[in-house]
Amino acid sequence: MGWIFGRSARLGVSVALVLSVFGGSAALAEKTLLLVPGGPDDLMGTMARAIQPGLELGLEKQVETATVIGERGGLAQDVLGRLPADGASLLVAELLTRAIDEALPDSEQETTLDMLTPILKLAQGVSVALIVDADSPIQSYADLAEAAKERTLTLATFGKRSSSGVAMAMLAKELNLPFTFSDRASVSRVLLDLDSGVSDAAIVFTRVLTFPEVQGNYRALATFGAARSPLLQRLVPTFAELSGDSVNAFTTSVALFGPPAMDPETVARIEAAFFRGVSSDPAVADAAVSAGVDVVLKDAEVVMETMARDQNTVARVLPLLK
Repeated sequence: MGWIFGRSARLGVSVALVLSVFGGSAALAEKTLLLVPGGPDDLMGTMARAIQPGLELGLEKQVETATVIGERGGLAQDVLGRLPADGASLLVAELLTRAIDEALPDSEQETTLDMLTPILKLAQGVSVALIVDADSPIQSYADLAEAAKERTLTLATFGKRSSSGVAMAMLAKELNLPFTFSDRASVSRVLLDLDSGVSDAAIVFTRVLTFPEVQGNYRALATFGAARSPLLQRLVPTFAELSGDSVNAFTTSVALFGPPAMDPETVARIEAAFFRGVSSDPAVADAAVSAGVDVVLKDAEVVMETMARDQNTVARVLPLLK
């Protein structure tokens, strides 16, 4: 079951609505609530669905999700910042997108990611891919570079304030060419732009290309991780390879956070429940793999190391994202 809080909702109203839906703080303590930015089919929603059964098993209580729409995860983050630090409410967050949003001058984030309590990293690095329609005359990165010299190409992405935006910034800097930017709210809209010819290319999470309904419809020109993606059988070159610069590589990550100032015992209890329920349940791994994500649990120290690495990535491309 999920609840959606609109972008225009005031923060106090959102928090009150969370508590009222669950019958107040006392009722919420009897279950665990996962706050999930974006829609149920987005990366965080997919991850939440994958881990939910195992988490219920580990905690031995009901786990429900609340979808929070607004400011690319920023609203969900602020909501969590105002909820009790008792472990009853948790946030699934994409680290790189949040680092970008917080670094931009117009950020109005009330609760920054480093104010929350890191609990676990939930997945291996998640890459994005530069793709074109399978029937596009652009069949390779070299074709794209040549076409971009002749005219301004249109790229469809999830927005500059996202991991897609980082890839777009690296691509524009490497080619020293501008692109028309098409900001779409969902992967279906991004792909529709390619299908209709509105966009010449797009940047999506690499896992999208594993979806049965899209296989064969699109061609990946490059992925942006440090190594070739196993999701694409390591056949697609990385952008670092194509550009000849190892700095042109990044992945994003998904991690679990609690409200600020959670006590170590509560954090340890939730962490143990994850390892007990999620890691030991083969169904969780199977569900994740089928959705194109790889559930690999790492502790809070790894989350903080990843956040520091993301800040370095953002610093390199921030001027191009403003």
